[in-house]
Amino acid sequence: MDLIKSFEWFLGTICGQVDNREIATAIVAAGFVAVAILRAGVGKMAPKFADLVSNALTPKILLATLALSVYSALLYWLAWSIGLWSAALLLDSILEVAFVGLPTLLIACRATSMKSVLGELVLPEVKFAALVGFY
Repeated sequence: MDLIKSFEWFLGTICGQVDNREIATAIVAAGFVAVAILRAGVGKMAPKFADLVSNALTPKILLATLALSVYSALLYWLAWSIGLWSAALLLDSILEVAFVGLPTLLIACRATSMKSVLGELVLPEVKFAALVGFY
C-alpha cells in the first residue's frame, strides 16, 4: 500500500509542475515529429522507428539507463534527506537526467580518447546550452 501512495505522490508532483513552457515544448516537439513523418512518409519512417526501438532495447543501453536512473535517484534522495534538494524540482531533475545525463553517458562510454570526448561531447553540449539558454 505504501508503494501505491509513493507512486501517487510521484505522479501528482510531476503533473503539478507542468507549466506553459513544458506544454509549449511538447507541442513544438510533436510538430517536428509530425513534419518529419509527413515529409518522409509513413512507409519510410516505420522501419527506421523499428530500428530505433530495437537499438534502444539492447542490453548495454538498458543497463546504462538503469544505472543512471538508480544513481540519480540515490543522489536526489541523499540531497533531499539533508535538505539540499526540494521535490519542487522533481520534473526538472527528471528531464535533466533524461535529456542531458543519458546522452552524455552514452557518448562518454563510446569515447576512445580525450579528443573524441571534446569533439562529440563538449562542443555539442556548449552549442546546445547556448540554444536552450536563448529559448
